[in-house]
Amino acid sequence: MDIVEFEDLLDRLGEDISTWPVDKQRPAAKLLSESSEAQDLIRDAMALRGLMARPPISAPSGLSERIFERAASLQEPRKESHVSAAYRLLAIGRQHWGAIFAACFMAGVVTGLVHSHFRNPAAPVAIHDYVAYVLNFTYNID
Repeated sequence: MDIVEFEDLLDRLGEDISTWPVDKQRPAAKLLSESSEAQDLIRDAMALRGLMARPPISAPSGLSERIFERAASLQEPRKESHVSAAYRLLAIGRQHWGAIFAACFMAGVVTGLVHSHFRNPAAPVAIHDYVAYVLNFTYNID
């Protein structure tokens, strides 16, 4: 018998070798007399059995009642509809709408410049004319 088989039998059948199958008792006793690792395993199993044999620790009186009272006093979480979640998202962003529109405007300007340059790369981009056109269009400057 090797230490792996001994540990397996110890885990499944317990630390009392006399309760093991007869054909396993003699090899287990031999391994136990020769191996310090097997002795450590059986000692640990006996210590664990001793800890498990202790009387259970009881909870303080009234603990379950206090837990249930506390749970009953808690408010149930409010379920939020999809509409109110979307409204909340829009309300949070309300203060940032100006920045959002400015960013979209600038993205449009850059896209227009890049697109016109790719269409005819030899033509120079007159940025001052383009900005004047955009400002005239945006603010209706005559």
